[in-house]
Amino acid sequence: NGKVMQVAPLEAKEEGRHVASLLALAKSSSSAGAHTIKSVFIPHVLGHKAVVNHTGGRVSHDLALAQQSVSDDWDGTPWWPGCYNGDSNTHTFNIRFVADLVAWERDGDAIQGLLEEVLSQTSFVYERQLNVKLELSSLEIQKTSAGAPAYSMGCDGNFMDSKLDALTASTQPFEAAVHLFTGCGTGFGTVGVAWIGTLCNTRGYNSGINQLMGNSWLTFAHELGHNFGGRHSFEEGQGKTGGIMDYGDGTLDGAYQFNTQYRKTEICQEVASVVNQCQGKFTVDDEQPEPTPAPAPAPPTPTPTPAPEEAAVHNGERIFLRAHTGKRITIQPDRDVHAKWNHQGSWQELTVEKVDGDGVVSAGDTIYLLTHTGGRVTVQGTEVHAKWSHQGGWQRFVVEAKQSGPVHCGETIWLKAHTGKRLTVQGTRVHAEWYNKGLWEAFVIECKDPRPAETPTPAPTPAPTPAPTPSDERTTKQGCKCLKSWTYGSYPTCANSCCNPDNDAGGIWCFVEDAQCQGRDWGYCSDGSSPAPTPTPTPTPTPMPSPTPAPTPTPQSTSTPSPPSPPSGEQVDAKEWEHFNLLNELRAQGGSCGGTTYEPNPTPLIFDCRLWRASKLHSQDMADKGYFSHTSQDGRSPWQRAEEQGITANAENIAAGNSDAAGVLNQWQNSLGHCTNMMNPSRTMFAVGYGYSASAQYRHYWTQLLKNMAVNPDKSCYPAQSALSREQVSER
Repeated sequence: NGKVMQVAPLEAKEEGRHVASLLALAKSSSSAGAHTIKSVFIPHVLGHKAVVNHTGGRVSHDLALAQQSVSDDWDGTPWWPGCYNGDSNTHTFNIRFVADLVAWERDGDAIQGLLEEVLSQTSFVYERQLNVKLELSSLEIQKTSAGAPAYSMGCDGNFMDSKLDALTASTQPFEAAVHLFTGCGTGFGTVGVAWIGTLCNTRGYNSGINQLMGNSWLTFAHELGHNFGGRHSFEEGQGKTGGIMDYGDGTLDGAYQFNTQYRKTEICQEVASVVNQCQGKFTVDDEQPEPTPAPAPAPPTPTPTPAPEEAAVHNGERIFLRAHTGKRITIQPDRDVHAKWNHQGSWQELTVEKVDGDGVVSAGDTIYLLTHTGGRVTVQGTEVHAKWSHQGGWQRFVVEAKQSGPVHCGETIWLKAHTGKRLTVQGTRVHAEWYNKGLWEAFVIECKDPRPAETPTPAPTPAPTPAPTPSDERTTKQGCKCLKSWTYGSYPTCANSCCNPDNDAGGIWCFVEDAQCQGRDWGYCSDGSSPAPTPTPTPTPTPMPSPTPAPTPTPQSTSTPSPPSPPSGEQVDAKEWEHFNLLNELRAQGGSCGGTTYEPNPTPLIFDCRLWRASKLHSQDMADKGYFSHTSQDGRSPWQRAEEQGITANAENIAAGNSDAAGVLNQWQNSLGHCTNMMNPSRTMFAVGYGYSASAQYRHYWTQLLKNMAVNPDKSCYPAQSALSREQVSER
């Protein structure tokens, strides 16, 4: 009924006390005044992210189910009205899911929950853009080989096409579409295939197949999009055009959606040709809400009087940020950021600093948030902390409000980070993973010291401080001011403007005050003078590229660009081998990534030289060409780069800015996605490659590649035997 329900996570041992049983109880309740819960779409609340295993184990965050705000969580382009006849009313599209024996043997009873999550996340997009609600009419899970159809058995060399052909030829209960989910495959390469423009086809072509892996919902949304008539969105380049039908992360302008420019006409034509003509499987939703009577005309509303400027937030003002949970953003002494407490104490106090100087803060202004620790709130990847005192790009936030003009105390705001994502409070966690501008991203800005209306007595002017002499100041060779004191990675702090903590071959260097002056945030020092600016901290990249959506059954040829030349030296260098040993030590000790604990793993990873060549080449390519991405500038993916060296890979991590093996391992260990890649016990083979360029923005670039299935390793790049221990070369 639009009300908010809070569900507190409970220990798994409390049998029957999880979310699913609570919803089942609510649905079956016949007590007076009980609210009927017809369906709950978890992804609507979590920014299209699913709660994995929410019926088992521990859920690491509260779930705030605010149905009335769901429509605000999607920023895509709706195609209705005007796409197909009657599209002002929601239409229900009935679909059948089939899970093969391989998926059952791997996932067991969890399959149904996984498929329901796939459906709900996909339906969210289709509902918003097409006003089409996907409904699971039937589900078949093959649990035994006895009498199993051909599409449910085995994983032959061409299993995607063979399973689709077998599914197409099989006799299935008729639905508007039928999709098979298989446990075969690794989640990379071709992860789905489907027929194009075949909704409601009675000869079995209204079908598709999807690997049931980590990002299955996006694969399914893409393959069902083929059934809906959508072709690939490659018009502006593969991975560059955007939208669900491109090979990428499925987003366009920050929202999961079909590309309106290239896909709307063909998809709307397909839908229009079958809606209400699909044997009752694609019709108007029979649960449309009752129309709301038109309200009586409201009396005229006087024009509001603007709040006095004294109520507006000013540069340098101390504030608190209250989240939707009622808790306030808090900075711990160790500079971690959370929202566990509702205090208005010193740990919650933030000072607003306008990038463009003094005055009132207005919507659209860029600000820094200075904390009581002296650090500024920083977005690094998706993580939020206050470990650095810089005033750099990673510390900048754009203030967004419901209306333009000055931002006032007590007003709701959103804070957009340099990544385009917004600060979000999820339970007690503060992060910046989603583009949403909804309830979980909203903050009420509370002023600590509201000013009185009268003009305050001016403070006495302090005696001027003498300017530093030139000998106290340093500049780069380009004449840009150096920071007086700065810290690079895990190295000791440089307190004399210019240092060389990482033994850079170019000599002493410094972080600069204005990155635009230098063209980057550091430079080599001259013998001149001047104080210093703000470094851009070491970036933490996304954990892994999204699985590449699959082609349609008709094969499409792809030209493979020529790979770069093999790395010079053809031998792993000392810091790469050190990093390999450190990772094996970490896995042997065990540890946790986010809320997941990994037991000590006595089996070390095996270093493979083919993976190393792919990693090394990519790291050096990023350094030489000045970019930072899992995708090479010629369009190659991590998996293509590995295959060029004669091997396959299952995960890639990249990082930049750290020059030492331990520092970059720590950087990855503190990022959930990267940490999971490294600690996953299914990984058996590994390599890390390091690249360097003095002229690149971050200078130091690292790439890890990890592989699940062990094969005979290539050891041709190993350092001299004397440098190895018995444990390092063993293949237990």
